[in-house]
Amino acid sequence: MPLETLEKLVQSVLEYADDTASFSFQGGEPMLAGLDFYRNLLVLQKKYNTKNIKIKNAIQTNGTLINLEWAEFFRAHHFLVGVSLDGMEGIHNLNRVDHNGEGTYLRVIDAIKILDEFQVEYNILCVVTRLVAKHPEKTYRFFKKQGFQYLQFIPCLDGLEKQPGMDNYSLSPQLYGNFLKRLFDLWLKDNLECSIIYWGCFLVIHPKAAICGESAKRILLWNPTVPCIPVIFMYWINGNWA
Repeated sequence: MPLETLEKLVQSVLEYADDTASFSFQGGEPMLAGLDFYRNLLVLQKKYNTKNIKIKNAIQTNGTLINLEWAEFFRAHHFLVGVSLDGMEGIHNLNRVDHNGEGTYLRVIDAIKILDEFQVEYNILCVVTRLVAKHPEKTYRFFKKQGFQYLQFIPCLDGLEKQPGMDNYSLSPQLYGNFLKRLFDLWLKDNLECSIIYWGCFLVIHPKAAICGESAKRILLWNPTVPCIPVIFMYWINGNWA
């Protein structure tokens, strides 16, 4: 994105916003833009924030470019960082490879350690492929052991122009729903006391894709008016999932 385009975007957003303005950067890989791009972003935000509203910045990254300099920048300017990690090393490395075709799991884990060292606020984004969905127990135990504070489970859906189920990563609504229900049951077993669950929805094309299992009914009555799939957002706090 040219600097001129960034400036027009920032100016337009801050002229429109009233109380809060959120800027979220996602790719591709947004860290390839370089630190100077984001330093310019902050300069422009300060320049055009004439109403003195609250500004939030977030970035979603594969984590492979995070180093001490980036972590210091994120902490100093209160960026929320989303790090893509698809679970265990073998599963993550199937689809998360670098330009040399090498798996990136160890580099992502090292990046997360740097974020922890600098006390950067971050969450983990796990893309639920067919393979991930077949291993809810292993996935749950892995993330629980890591002690991550925030988790997102995002379905990997086929392209609109593709026949569903043709790719090795294809995720059916039934498989995804079963994964979420099993994940929730494992979480519930570990947390019998009152806790907090966040549910979201992703619109899909298949008319039978609305999945709401018995586990969900234990928490709330949910009557979707559009075909959708529930998504669990969980986080780890004070030694427990919540």
